[in-house]
This record gives sequence, C-alpha cells and structure tokens, in this order.
Amino acid sequence: MRALGIRDMEIHRPTINLIADVEGYNLPPETEWTPELFKKLYEATTPESRKSAAAKFEADPRDTTTPEAMGVLLERIYRGDLLKRESGALLLDIMERCRTGEARLKGILPAETTVAHKTGTIGGITNDVGIITLPDNAGHVAIAVLVKSSEREVPERERAIAQIARAVYDFFLFQPSTPPLVK
Repeated sequence: MRALGIRDMEIHRPTINLIADVEGYNLPPETEWTPELFKKLYEATTPESRKSAAAKFEADPRDTTTPEAMGVLLERIYRGDLLKRESGALLLDIMERCRTGEARLKGILPAETTVAHKTGTIGGITNDVGIITLPDNAGHVAIAVLVKSSEREVPERERAIAQIARAVYDFFLFQPSTPPLVK
C-alpha cells in the first residue's frame, strides 16, 4: 500500500489467520486443515481465553487501516488509477452485488441507491466501506465506517453505520456547492 502512496493501511495476514488469532488458537500447517480440525481447535478454547485473545487481537497494529486511508483506496479504485480498467470494473461490480451487511451502509439509504461495498466483522469489529452513488448524476461518495472494540451487539453497530451513511448521503446530496475558500 505504501508503494501505491496509501499510508496508514497495514496488511499482513490472510483471513484464516485473523480468525485464528481473534479466537486464540494456533494453526498447524495448511496441509493439516480440515473442518474437523477447526472445530476441535475452537472447542479447545474457553470463553475467557477467547476474550483475552480478542483483546490482544484488537490491540495488534497489523491488518489495520484508518477511514481516510480506506477512502483513498476506494477513490483510486473508482477513478481507475490502481487496477486495469476491466479489473476495477469487475471489483466494483462484485462490490455492488455484496449481500452481507444490508443493515450497514445501505441500511437506511433510499432503496434504489447503488452502493458498491465490502463489509468486515470479527470480534468487536464491525465495518463497511464503499462507494455510494448519489441520484441525478450528483456524484459518488467514498465512505469508510469502522467500528472497533465495541461491546454493543452487532445490530446496534450496524445501525450506527447506517446512520452515518445516511448523514453523509444527505450532506453531499443537499449541501449546495460552494466555491473553494481562498486564504
């Protein structure tokens, strides 16, 4: 990401390692992975050990980003300066067809609003990032809402994300355009 000029975004582990770390177990070599093994590893943990592992996971600086860095990444994907045009179009199409997190960014937007997004949920983390298409050719908004270390239930976190998305949508849709400030 740094080579692409995107700061404050760290990517270190594949998803399976994130899950193992947040649940508090060590993975054997990949050649030994089976559904039965994952069940056994999970069953060997306790609620207390999982809580401790989750706290350690959420304090880990690896595999983190800021909303600003994610917004830059989304904008650059949308503008087509990171991927080949066909690859960028495919990625955005996949994101538009995302069906997870329907109560998040899309939650209280008008039903016809196009949102290309990607959710993420693990432990006390609930995220949704994407690009909202405003109606009547009013433009697009890159948005990243990241909730971390929350003890609230997921539906409450999702509602907060939806409310933020709606406030951003309304701001950019109804805010009259003004000339830039000159200092």
